[in-house]
Amino acid sequence: MELSTIIKLRNNYFLFQEGSTMCVYDKEANLVKLKFSCAKAIDTYALNKELMMPHTLHWLQLQSYWSWLGVLVNRYHDLFEILISRDLKRERARLELSEIIARESYAENAEVLMDFSESTLVLYGLSRTNVAIAEAVSDMNYRNIIFINREELAEAEDIEDETGIYKDQDLLKSKKEILQRYYGQKRREISILDLGDMKKLAKMDKCFFVIENNELSKEELLSMNQFVTEHRKVAIFFQMQQEQLVFGPLVIGGESTCLECLEHNGLFEQYFGRKSVPVDSVFRYMLLFLIKRTLCYVKEDDLFILLGDVQIPMNKIFKINRLTMRGEFDYIYRDAECNCTIAV
Repeated sequence: MELSTIIKLRNNYFLFQEGSTMCVYDKEANLVKLKFSCAKAIDTYALNKELMMPHTLHWLQLQSYWSWLGVLVNRYHDLFEILISRDLKRERARLELSEIIARESYAENAEVLMDFSESTLVLYGLSRTNVAIAEAVSDMNYRNIIFINREELAEAEDIEDETGIYKDQDLLKSKKEILQRYYGQKRREISILDLGDMKKLAKMDKCFFVIENNELSKEELLSMNQFVTEHRKVAIFFQMQQEQLVFGPLVIGGESTCLECLEHNGLFEQYFGRKSVPVDSVFRYMLLFLIKRTLCYVKEDDLFILLGDVQIPMNKIFKINRLTMRGEFDYIYRDAECNCTIAV
Protein backbone atom coordinates (compact mmCIF):
# COMPACT_ATOMS: atom_id res chain seq x y z
CA MET A 1 0.00 0.00 0.00
CA GLU A 2 1.10 3.54 -0.74
CA LEU A 3 1.81 6.08 2.00
CA SER A 4 -1.26 8.04 0.91
CA THR A 5 -3.55 5.05 1.55
CA ILE A 6 -6.20 5.88 4.17
CA ILE A 7 -7.13 3.15 6.63
CA LYS A 8 -8.99 2.71 9.91
CA LEU A 9 -9.59 -0.14 12.34
CA ARG A 10 -12.83 -1.94 11.49
CA ASN A 11 -15.76 -1.20 13.81
CA ASN A 12 -16.05 -4.75 15.11
CA TYR A 13 -12.52 -4.80 16.58
CA PHE A 14 -11.26 -3.47 19.90
CA LEU A 15 -7.76 -3.50 21.40
CA PHE A 16 -6.94 -4.01 25.08
CA GLN A 17 -3.76 -4.75 26.99
CA GLU A 18 -3.02 -7.40 29.62
CA GLY A 19 0.37 -6.73 31.15
CA SER A 20 2.86 -7.13 28.31
CA THR A 21 0.29 -8.65 25.93
CA MET A 22 -1.83 -6.70 23.46
CA CYS A 23 -5.11 -8.35 22.45
CA VAL A 24 -7.41 -7.76 19.49
CA TYR A 25 -11.01 -8.50 20.46
CA ASP A 26 -13.70 -9.31 17.89
CA LYS A 27 -16.99 -7.88 19.18
CA GLU A 28 -19.13 -9.77 16.66
CA ALA A 29 -17.56 -13.17 17.32
CA ASN A 30 -17.18 -12.48 21.06
CA LEU A 31 -13.61 -13.73 21.19
CA VAL A 32 -10.02 -12.59 21.35
CA LYS A 33 -8.85 -12.94 17.77
CA LEU A 34 -5.18 -12.13 18.22
CA LYS A 35 -2.56 -11.74 20.95
CA PHE A 36 0.97 -10.42 20.62
CA SER A 37 3.75 -9.10 22.83
CA CYS A 38 3.80 -5.38 23.66
CA ALA A 39 6.05 -4.55 26.60
CA LYS A 40 5.25 -0.82 26.66
CA ALA A 41 2.16 0.22 28.64
CA ILE A 42 -0.34 1.91 26.31
CA ASP A 43 -3.51 3.91 26.93
CA THR A 44 -5.73 1.57 24.91
CA TYR A 45 -8.80 3.79 25.31
CA ALA A 46 -7.02 6.62 23.48
CA LEU A 47 -5.43 4.14 21.06
CA ASN A 48 -8.79 2.66 20.02
CA LYS A 49 -10.26 6.10 19.46
CA GLU A 50 -7.26 7.02 17.32
CA LEU A 51 -7.30 3.85 15.22
CA MET A 52 -11.05 4.15 14.63
CA MET A 53 -10.39 7.46 12.87
CA PRO A 54 -9.19 7.55 9.23
CA HIS A 55 -5.45 8.12 8.86
CA THR A 56 -2.91 7.80 6.08
CA LEU A 57 -0.18 5.20 6.35
CA HIS A 58 2.27 8.10 6.32
CA TRP A 59 0.69 9.52 9.50
CA LEU A 60 0.54 6.14 11.20
CA GLN A 61 4.20 5.43 10.48
CA LEU A 62 5.12 8.49 12.53
CA GLN A 63 3.39 7.15 15.65
CA SER A 64 5.25 5.37 18.47
CA TYR A 65 3.13 2.24 18.12
CA TRP A 66 3.91 1.71 14.42
CA SER A 67 6.54 -0.91 15.32
CA TRP A 68 3.77 -3.41 16.03
CA LEU A 69 0.86 -1.75 14.18
CA GLY A 70 2.81 -1.99 10.92
CA VAL A 71 3.01 -5.75 11.38
CA LEU A 72 -0.76 -5.93 11.84
CA VAL A 73 -1.39 -3.81 8.75
CA ASN A 74 0.88 -5.99 6.61
CA ARG A 75 -0.19 -9.40 7.92
CA TYR A 76 -3.81 -8.99 9.00
CA HIS A 77 -5.53 -6.96 6.29
CA ASP A 78 -9.00 -7.96 7.51
CA LEU A 79 -8.55 -5.91 10.70
CA PHE A 80 -8.53 -2.67 8.72
CA GLU A 81 -10.80 -0.89 6.29
CA ILE A 82 -9.37 1.05 3.34
CA LEU A 83 -11.17 4.33 2.69
CA ILE A 84 -11.25 6.64 -0.29
CA SER A 85 -11.46 10.43 -0.09
CA ARG A 86 -15.23 10.68 -0.51
CA ASP A 87 -15.71 8.33 2.47
CA LEU A 88 -14.02 10.75 4.85
CA LYS A 89 -16.93 13.15 5.31
CA ARG A 90 -19.35 10.30 6.05
CA GLU A 91 -16.89 8.63 8.43
CA ARG A 92 -16.18 11.88 10.25
CA ALA A 93 -19.90 12.49 10.77
CA ARG A 94 -20.36 8.97 12.11
CA LEU A 95 -17.51 9.39 14.58
CA GLU A 96 -18.86 12.72 15.81
CA LEU A 97 -22.28 11.16 16.37
CA SER A 98 -20.69 8.27 18.26
CA GLU A 99 -18.87 10.74 20.48
CA ILE A 100 -22.14 12.47 21.33
CA ILE A 101 -24.02 9.27 22.11
CA ALA A 102 -20.96 7.54 23.61
CA ARG A 103 -22.79 4.24 23.96
CA GLU A 104 -19.62 2.21 23.53
CA SER A 105 -17.67 4.25 26.02
CA TYR A 106 -19.88 4.12 29.09
CA ALA A 107 -21.62 0.99 30.30
CA GLU A 108 -24.24 3.05 32.14
CA ASN A 109 -25.58 4.25 28.78
CA ALA A 110 -25.72 0.80 27.21
CA GLU A 111 -28.93 -1.16 26.89
CA VAL A 112 -28.38 -4.47 28.63
CA LEU A 113 -30.68 -7.40 27.91
CA MET A 114 -31.90 -8.38 31.39
CA ASP A 115 -32.44 -12.04 30.57
CA PHE A 116 -30.57 -14.53 32.73
CA SER A 117 -32.70 -17.57 31.87
CA GLU A 118 -29.71 -19.42 30.40
CA SER A 119 -27.31 -18.54 33.25
CA THR A 120 -26.58 -20.15 36.62
CA LEU A 121 -25.43 -18.21 39.68
CA VAL A 122 -23.15 -20.15 42.04
CA LEU A 123 -22.68 -18.81 45.59
CA TYR A 124 -19.69 -20.32 47.37
CA GLY A 125 -20.73 -21.03 50.94
CA LEU A 126 -23.90 -20.51 53.00
CA SER A 127 -22.89 -17.21 54.60
CA ARG A 128 -25.49 -14.57 55.41
CA THR A 129 -23.91 -12.42 52.68
CA ASN A 130 -24.55 -15.11 50.07
CA VAL A 131 -28.11 -15.53 51.34
CA ALA A 132 -28.59 -11.76 50.94
CA ILE A 133 -27.21 -11.96 47.39
CA ALA A 134 -29.63 -14.78 46.54
CA GLU A 135 -32.51 -12.66 47.85
CA ALA A 136 -31.31 -9.57 45.96
CA VAL A 137 -31.17 -11.37 42.59
CA SER A 138 -34.52 -13.12 43.00
CA ASP A 139 -35.97 -10.76 40.38
CA MET A 140 -33.29 -11.75 37.86
CA ASN A 141 -34.63 -14.86 36.14
CA TYR A 142 -31.62 -17.13 36.62
CA ARG A 143 -31.93 -20.68 35.31
CA ASN A 144 -30.71 -21.80 38.71
CA ILE A 145 -29.11 -20.47 41.89
CA ILE A 146 -26.72 -22.93 43.51
CA PHE A 147 -25.23 -22.67 46.99
CA ILE A 148 -22.02 -24.60 47.65
CA ASN A 149 -22.25 -26.33 51.03
CA ARG A 150 -19.02 -26.18 53.05
CA GLU A 151 -20.54 -27.93 56.10
CA GLU A 152 -21.08 -24.60 57.89
CA LEU A 153 -22.95 -24.09 61.15
CA ALA A 154 -24.99 -21.01 62.06
CA GLU A 155 -22.87 -18.73 64.25
CA ALA A 156 -23.77 -15.72 66.39
CA GLU A 157 -22.97 -13.28 63.56
CA ASP A 158 -25.55 -15.00 61.34
CA ILE A 159 -28.46 -14.83 63.80
CA GLU A 160 -31.27 -12.31 63.22
CA ASP A 161 -29.50 -10.40 60.47
CA GLU A 162 -31.30 -8.40 57.76
CA THR A 163 -32.37 -11.51 55.84
CA GLY A 164 -34.09 -12.96 58.91
CA ILE A 165 -33.36 -16.52 57.79
CA TYR A 166 -31.13 -17.66 60.63
CA LYS A 167 -33.08 -17.53 63.95
CA ASP A 168 -32.04 -17.78 67.61
CA GLN A 169 -32.98 -21.44 67.73
CA ASP A 170 -30.70 -22.14 64.74
CA LEU A 171 -27.45 -21.40 66.59
CA LEU A 172 -24.80 -24.05 65.77
CA LYS A 173 -27.24 -25.94 63.55
CA SER A 174 -26.50 -26.99 59.96
CA LYS A 175 -26.92 -24.04 57.58
CA LYS A 176 -27.76 -26.47 54.79
CA GLU A 177 -30.78 -27.82 56.68
CA ILE A 178 -31.88 -24.31 57.68
CA LEU A 179 -31.79 -23.04 54.09
CA GLN A 180 -33.51 -26.13 52.70
CA ARG A 181 -36.34 -25.62 55.20
CA TYR A 182 -36.56 -21.88 54.52
CA TYR A 183 -36.69 -22.11 50.73
CA GLY A 184 -39.03 -25.09 50.94
CA GLN A 185 -41.52 -22.98 52.90
CA LYS A 186 -41.09 -20.12 50.41
CA ARG A 187 -41.49 -22.56 47.51
CA ARG A 188 -38.46 -21.06 45.86
CA GLU A 189 -36.30 -23.31 43.75
CA ILE A 190 -32.66 -23.19 44.79
CA SER A 191 -30.04 -25.92 44.86
CA ILE A 192 -27.47 -26.75 47.52
CA LEU A 193 -24.48 -28.68 46.23
CA ASP A 194 -21.96 -30.30 48.55
CA LEU A 195 -18.38 -29.14 48.10
CA GLY A 196 -17.29 -32.64 47.10
CA ASP A 197 -19.68 -32.54 44.13
CA MET A 198 -18.24 -29.34 42.62
CA LYS A 199 -17.01 -31.27 39.58
CA LYS A 200 -20.63 -31.44 38.39
CA LEU A 201 -20.35 -27.73 37.55
CA ALA A 202 -17.28 -28.17 35.35
CA LYS A 203 -19.29 -28.86 32.19
CA MET A 204 -22.19 -26.54 32.96
CA ASP A 205 -22.12 -23.53 30.65
CA LYS A 206 -22.79 -19.91 31.61
CA CYS A 207 -21.92 -20.26 35.30
CA PHE A 208 -21.03 -17.20 37.35
CA PHE A 209 -19.35 -17.78 40.73
CA VAL A 210 -19.53 -15.36 43.66
CA ILE A 211 -16.74 -16.15 46.13
CA GLU A 212 -16.45 -14.27 49.41
CA ASN A 213 -13.21 -14.65 51.34
CA ASN A 214 -15.02 -15.12 54.63
CA GLU A 215 -12.25 -16.74 56.70
CA LEU A 216 -11.37 -19.04 53.80
CA SER A 217 -7.86 -20.42 53.85
CA LYS A 218 -5.40 -19.33 51.21
CA GLU A 219 -5.34 -22.90 49.90
CA GLU A 220 -9.13 -22.96 49.52
CA LEU A 221 -9.20 -19.63 47.70
CA LEU A 222 -6.48 -20.72 45.28
CA SER A 223 -8.25 -24.06 44.78
CA MET A 224 -11.46 -22.27 43.77
CA ASN A 225 -9.44 -19.95 41.54
CA GLN A 226 -7.91 -22.99 39.85
CA PHE A 227 -11.36 -24.49 39.27
CA VAL A 228 -12.54 -21.26 37.64
CA THR A 229 -9.52 -20.86 35.35
CA GLU A 230 -9.16 -24.55 34.48
CA HIS A 231 -12.81 -24.87 33.41
CA ARG A 232 -12.96 -21.34 31.93
CA LYS A 233 -15.68 -20.09 34.26
CA VAL A 234 -16.33 -16.54 35.49
CA ALA A 235 -16.00 -15.52 39.15
CA ILE A 236 -15.90 -12.42 41.31
CA PHE A 237 -13.80 -12.55 44.49
CA PHE A 238 -14.30 -10.12 47.36
CA GLN A 239 -13.54 -9.67 51.06
CA MET A 240 -14.81 -7.38 53.81
CA GLN A 241 -11.83 -6.30 55.90
CA GLN A 242 -11.54 -4.11 58.99
CA GLU A 243 -10.41 -1.06 57.01
CA GLN A 244 -11.91 -1.64 53.57
CA LEU A 245 -14.00 -3.68 51.16
CA VAL A 246 -11.82 -5.46 48.61
CA PHE A 247 -13.89 -6.14 45.48
CA GLY A 248 -12.24 -8.12 42.71
CA PRO A 249 -10.60 -9.40 40.75
CA LEU A 250 -13.26 -10.46 38.29
CA VAL A 251 -11.72 -13.65 36.91
CA ILE A 252 -12.64 -14.80 33.42
CA GLY A 253 -10.89 -18.13 33.02
CA GLY A 254 -8.02 -17.86 30.55
CA GLU A 255 -8.73 -14.21 29.72
CA SER A 256 -7.92 -12.10 32.78
CA THR A 257 -5.75 -11.78 35.88
CA CYS A 258 -6.53 -14.39 38.53
CA LEU A 259 -5.58 -15.02 42.17
CA GLU A 260 -2.69 -17.24 41.14
CA CYS A 261 -1.27 -14.32 39.15
CA LEU A 262 -1.37 -12.28 42.37
CA GLU A 263 0.41 -15.07 44.22
CA HIS A 264 3.15 -15.29 41.56
CA ASN A 265 3.65 -11.53 41.73
CA GLY A 266 3.81 -11.51 45.54
CA LEU A 267 0.55 -9.55 45.84
CA PHE A 268 -1.86 -12.13 47.24
CA GLU A 269 -1.23 -11.25 50.89
CA GLN A 270 -1.56 -7.54 50.12
CA TYR A 271 -5.19 -7.96 49.07
CA PHE A 272 -6.41 -11.16 50.72
CA GLY A 273 -3.98 -11.74 53.57
CA ARG A 274 -5.95 -9.76 56.15
CA LYS A 275 -8.62 -10.93 58.56
CA SER A 276 -12.24 -10.92 57.39
CA VAL A 277 -15.03 -9.14 59.26
CA PRO A 278 -18.81 -9.44 58.77
CA VAL A 279 -20.32 -7.22 56.09
CA ASP A 280 -22.21 -4.49 57.95
CA SER A 281 -25.57 -3.16 56.79
CA VAL A 282 -24.16 -0.04 55.11
CA PHE A 283 -21.63 -1.94 53.05
CA ARG A 284 -24.07 -4.74 52.30
CA TYR A 285 -26.15 -2.43 50.12
CA MET A 286 -23.04 -1.20 48.33
CA LEU A 287 -21.78 -4.76 47.89
CA LEU A 288 -25.12 -5.93 46.49
CA PHE A 289 -25.09 -3.02 44.05
CA LEU A 290 -21.56 -3.87 42.88
CA ILE A 291 -22.41 -7.55 42.47
CA LYS A 292 -25.69 -6.98 40.62
CA ARG A 293 -24.02 -4.43 38.37
CA THR A 294 -21.22 -6.88 37.57
CA LEU A 295 -23.72 -9.66 36.86
CA CYS A 296 -25.38 -7.47 34.23
CA TYR A 297 -22.15 -6.92 32.30
CA VAL A 298 -20.45 -10.30 32.27
CA LYS A 299 -22.86 -12.08 29.99
CA GLU A 300 -21.26 -13.18 26.73
CA ASP A 301 -23.06 -10.62 24.58
CA ASP A 302 -21.86 -7.79 26.81
CA LEU A 303 -18.20 -8.74 27.12
CA PHE A 304 -17.10 -5.76 25.02
CA ILE A 305 -18.80 -3.39 27.43
CA LEU A 306 -17.03 -5.14 30.26
CA LEU A 307 -13.63 -4.70 28.64
CA GLY A 308 -14.21 -1.02 28.06
CA ASP A 309 -15.70 -0.20 31.44
CA VAL A 310 -13.35 1.03 34.17
CA GLN A 311 -16.03 0.31 36.78
CA ILE A 312 -15.78 -3.45 36.25
CA PRO A 313 -12.91 -5.09 38.22
CA MET A 314 -11.39 -7.06 35.36
CA ASN A 315 -7.60 -6.86 35.72
CA LYS A 316 -8.30 -4.49 38.62
CA ILE A 317 -9.12 -4.64 42.32
CA PHE A 318 -11.46 -2.09 43.90
CA LYS A 319 -10.80 -0.88 47.44
CA ILE A 320 -13.53 1.03 49.30
CA ASN A 321 -12.56 2.59 52.62
CA ARG A 322 -15.01 1.73 55.43
CA LEU A 323 -14.55 5.05 57.22
CA THR A 324 -14.61 7.55 54.36
CA MET A 325 -16.53 5.43 51.79
CA ARG A 326 -14.02 6.60 49.19
CA GLY A 327 -13.01 4.13 46.54
CA GLU A 328 -9.91 3.53 44.47
CA PHE A 329 -8.61 0.73 42.30
CA ASP A 330 -5.31 -0.93 41.52
CA TYR A 331 -4.38 -2.37 38.14
CA ILE A 332 -3.20 -5.97 38.40
CA TYR A 333 -1.45 -7.89 35.65
CA ARG A 334 -1.33 -11.47 34.47
CA ASP A 335 1.78 -13.50 35.15
CA ALA A 336 3.44 -15.26 32.22
CA GLU A 337 4.15 -18.32 34.38
CA CYS A 338 0.62 -18.62 35.75
CA ASN A 339 -1.38 -21.70 34.80
CA CYS A 340 -4.22 -19.48 33.55
CA THR A 341 -1.84 -18.02 30.94
CA ILE A 342 -0.06 -21.25 30.03
CA ALA A 343 -3.38 -23.04 29.49
CA VAL A 344 -4.56 -20.57 26.84
